[in-house]
Amino acid sequence: MNRSRNGIAMSVASVAVLTALTGCGSQGSGEPSPTPTPSATAPQLVKVLANPKDCDMQPLIVTAGSITVSATSTADIPISVALFAPADGAFRKRIARIRVLRPGDTKTMSAELAQGAYEMACGTEVLESRKRLTAI
Repeated sequence: MNRSRNGIAMSVASVAVLTALTGCGSQGSGEPSPTPTPSATAPQLVKVLANPKDCDMQPLIVTAGSITVSATSTADIPISVALFAPADGAFRKRIARIRVLRPGDTKTMSAELAQGAYEMACGTEVLESRKRLTAI
């Protein structure tokens, strides 16, 4: 009888260890993990602080697919924000644009990205800064 109890105790301990290692809790059968995971259909958010002298963007690396760019102007004049894809060896193909972003304003734009490199441009026709965005 003692061996049977030891065997059961070892089995219970093994299940407890496996449960801890795999992240399965006592959530019940079929319930999702409490850890939030990004949805494949939800667009990723890229935040831009836009200025002709510095196009500050986070994150710089995203997963290929839908993105939403939220751009806030830190400039003291109206500017534009645009996302460019490569074309003919340079980043010339505009795939999304906010035409007029006034000082302090925040606007959004959306784009579908394939794997590869892109550039975010912030500025005017006279002065512009760019930052690289990579989709993996």
